[in-house]
Amino acid sequence: MSSEDINSLKRKGDEAFIKGGRDEEAIEHYTSALNIAKGLKTYDDRQRAKMYSSRGECYLRTQQYEKAVADCTESLKLDRTNFKSQFRRAKAYAQLNQTEAAIADLKIVIQKDSDNTQAKELLKELESKLKGDQPTEEKSAASKTNEGTAESTRKSNKTDDDMDVTKEDQNRICDYNALNQKRIDLEEEISVLSRDIGQLEAAESMIGMLLDEHSVRLQVGYTFFAIPNDTGDELVKQQLKALKARRVDFTFQLDSIVIEMKKQRGILKAKFKDKIGLPKIEHAENEQENE
Repeated sequence: MSSEDINSLKRKGDEAFIKGGRDEEAIEHYTSALNIAKGLKTYDDRQRAKMYSSRGECYLRTQQYEKAVADCTESLKLDRTNFKSQFRRAKAYAQLNQTEAAIADLKIVIQKDSDNTQAKELLKELESKLKGDQPTEEKSAASKTNEGTAESTRKSNKTDDDMDVTKEDQNRICDYNALNQKRIDLEEEISVLSRDIGQLEAAESMIGMLLDEHSVRLQVGYTFFAIPNDTGDELVKQQLKALKARRVDFTFQLDSIVIEMKKQRGILKAKFKDKIGLPKIEHAENEQENE
């Protein structure tokens, strides 16, 4: 497979993407192209970012909002200047009711493109929603604050509406969301491995209870072969060893990601408090982060 194969699939995806109503077809072409591009390190990152962004828009249209967030995040990792991805991710966050995260993305978009009326309208809508969702105590406190001097009101408005999001902050938010997606993927992998390990351990126990004259039936495709108990037992043990080693490796990776996420989350929350919605960190053993 070459760059030409990737570009051919990308063109097919773009055609389906532009015509509308063919989002699933576009997703299929973009996915095939991106899978090939993974093995071709020389392929242009900006083109790869565009495919992630376009597929993210397709996921948006088909109401697959979590996948849209993941794709737009990947796009931004490859090309920080792709503000279409930033805007699309904001819309996906909004649909997922992650209002603070959507607002943070929208402010970055508007900061770079002050003529983006759609982003401004969505920002206004979400900020209004966020104020409406405040607990009664917070509303009361906000009301008292607004009754203060004009100077304090001006400062308060600046804090709420003109949040200073630097390029470093933007990169940190992108990295955090990318880490969160990796965390989710690893937890799914570990869950599948644990299930498979449990099944193999049950099989190992059953083989141990078989009489010597019995044989184990090994399935290959739709065909079964009879093999000696000892051979079957050895195969199961080898597979168990490999799966357990893989689970240990994935668990180590997961722990490292959680540590890094907590570090990045602490830095972001120290600056923005609760003004941006960051996905909560859940430990692999359902141990939630202390807020």
